[in-house]
Amino acid sequence: MAADWLVGGGELGALIRAKDWAATPLGPIDDWPQSLRSCISHLLPSRAQIVLFWGPEFVTVYNDAYRPVFGGKHPRVLGLPGRESWSELWDMLQPLLAGVVNTGDAFWAKDLMFMIERHGYVEETYFDVSYDPVRDETGRVGGVFCIVSETTGRVVGERRLAALRDLGRVSNGATSAGDIFRNSATVLENYGKDVPFTALYSWDAAAGTARLEAASGIAAGDAGAPLLIDATNRHQSWPLGSDAEIVLAEPPADVDLPRGPWPEPVKHAAILKLATRANETYGYLVCGLSARRKFDDDYRDFVRLVGANISGALAGVRALEDERRRAEQLAELDRAKTAFFSNVSHEFRTPLTLMLGPLEDLLSRSESLPPDDRALLAVTQRNGVRLLRLVNTLLDFARIEAGRAQASYQPTDLCVLTAELASNFRSACERVGISLVVDCPQLPEPIYVDREMWEKIVLNLLSNAFKFTFEGEIAIRIRDAGSGIDLRHGDMADAFPELDGTVDVVVGNPPYIPLEAYESVEAEARDHDPHLALFSGEDGLDALRVLEGVAARLLRPGGVVGAEHADVQGESAPGVFTRAGRWSDVRDHHDLAGRPRWTTARLAR
Repeated sequence: MAADWLVGGGELGALIRAKDWAATPLGPIDDWPQSLRSCISHLLPSRAQIVLFWGPEFVTVYNDAYRPVFGGKHPRVLGLPGRESWSELWDMLQPLLAGVVNTGDAFWAKDLMFMIERHGYVEETYFDVSYDPVRDETGRVGGVFCIVSETTGRVVGERRLAALRDLGRVSNGATSAGDIFRNSATVLENYGKDVPFTALYSWDAAAGTARLEAASGIAAGDAGAPLLIDATNRHQSWPLGSDAEIVLAEPPADVDLPRGPWPEPVKHAAILKLATRANETYGYLVCGLSARRKFDDDYRDFVRLVGANISGALAGVRALEDERRRAEQLAELDRAKTAFFSNVSHEFRTPLTLMLGPLEDLLSRSESLPPDDRALLAVTQRNGVRLLRLVNTLLDFARIEAGRAQASYQPTDLCVLTAELASNFRSACERVGISLVVDCPQLPEPIYVDREMWEKIVLNLLSNAFKFTFEGEIAIRIRDAGSGIDLRHGDMADAFPELDGTVDVVVGNPPYIPLEAYESVEAEARDHDPHLALFSGEDGLDALRVLEGVAARLLRPGGVVGAEHADVQGESAPGVFTRAGRWSDVRDHHDLAGRPRWTTARLAR
């Protein structure tokens, strides 16, 4: 009779047909009501995971697709009451089933957590469930038709992915390896279902010792997280020091590890080496493994990625630490250089001053000296004065580097001062047939500048122009730009527009110097006067380097200018203008042939 309606169904169909149902609460199969037969006929061929709980005792009948849910309990649980087939979760399941029977309303849930024992241990699992009432011939609810879909892999995978995502942020704001260790422990403490506890150790390869840097889910200094692991206690603790990527370890017999969110204690830990790609060991991660998840390939990959994320963060902060040390070393070298220049300048100036005094006395008595001797003394005195001037300039540079330069701002008729300074070059220009154009109309009001600094800048700009101009003219112009002063030299009067609210410095590559001859010309100029600098887009020198290390610093009121070849530093460095602000908009300008000619910079007030 059973074969008339109970056909197919794979393994479960065969087991149902072969089972002695008379020994179960359902009774002989021939006495089953039509409603029960219909439910079983629907569930057996289905590919969905379906289990039927029937009668007052919720007797269990399921299909082939549901077998993995029972795991090792199959086929023993077929026909057993629900309290026996799902004994480990009956306290949770029974109210759900009873609620469907009593109310006649279906129950539905997504990613519902069940703690089931199907492989010899209590396992954390998740299911989408739909519990639907089945009415019997009396019209009452005779059973619950349960369609489930296991989502354990997705839920656990998403949780682990979130942990890895958060670990990817542990380097935010970290300035040391200790910060990385502590941030990592803080993140992992939020994911106790996968890592019930962690202990992160730094590693001293020379001493063969590991020092606890941070821990989560366990107190620092506990038996599972000793503060120091070395040769004396390694056999009583974790076997750190291995080159293996992952080492599975058990705690000593007398050590109870934390339980995490589960009632069962952790029985195993994974030990991961935190190292660079070059196999340089930073430390080790001792990671407790969940008692309710099998350490399968997915779990192993997750733990490996945890270690990789922490290793990557440690590598990044180690690179920052190395860069910081290099910067500190460079700063120390810079301080030593500044101190050296300062000391050398003082040592040079003292004997020079002592030498120039007697020379000036001798020259003052020139009527008693032979003409040839007087000429030699004059040359000696003139070059001594020049050398003293260079030493003073070097001392100015040392003061600026050390941040001790003081600017003295005074209201100045800038046009008159600039014209007077430029007039020093007029006779020299006329001797070589070069026109000197000084275009400095009267300004509406005095300008506050440090006159000594302004003198150095103007004289050296004109000196540069004179050295490298062989024909034509040299021009220096000052314009009122509204709220600023526009200083220009060279034949660039129409090359750049007026820029309101800025002070402009424009330095050019003289158009009559071929670019291919630039390096030799510059080298010759530097041999003649090592303090002068020529400016060109060709070799990347920027317009702010008016003097190599001297006036360049005077023109650096602060901030990085934002161009690849400009290295302006020091927001408190003195400037020429009292309302000077920050250099910006450094630009290289090219001629029609595409060759670099001029470099300009703005100094916003």
